[in-house]
Amino acid sequence: MVRDPLSRFYSSCFEHFRNFRPDTGFHALSVNARIRLVRQLVEGDLTSATARGDVRYVHFSLQTWFTHLGERRMARHIVPVRSENDDFAEVYRLLGVPPVAMPPLNRAVGAAWPADGDPVINKFVRSFYAADYALLDSLPKV
Repeated sequence: MVRDPLSRFYSSCFEHFRNFRPDTGFHALSVNARIRLVRQLVEGDLTSATARGDVRYVHFSLQTWFTHLGERRMARHIVPVRSENDDFAEVYRLLGVPPVAMPPLNRAVGAAWPADGDPVINKFVRSFYAADYALLDSLPKV
């Protein structure tokens, strides 16, 4: 499964700050305070090198790092998950198993973020996750 890169990025932020920066109280902060911290992250330490080589940034790994070896796609079946509510029905159908109700596992689901995101963060995510966006865009709509 390949998730929307922006929602996955925000989820990664929650995990990063919960595990490695609990002093920030990220989960309880206002939207503006969270955006300030995420801007600091994307304008500072978060790079492809840190995501690959520093355990504190593992949640920011590109999904294509797990589906491809260089330019070659290694995963035979990739299901796009553009909307966690809608697309999991397709996952169950493809697997041939009955749907199971699951509570939200993603701490960022339902968290308040600006509807249009933040320009600095959006620009970073579009650039950093360009390969993931290209992969998601190449997959058929389910």
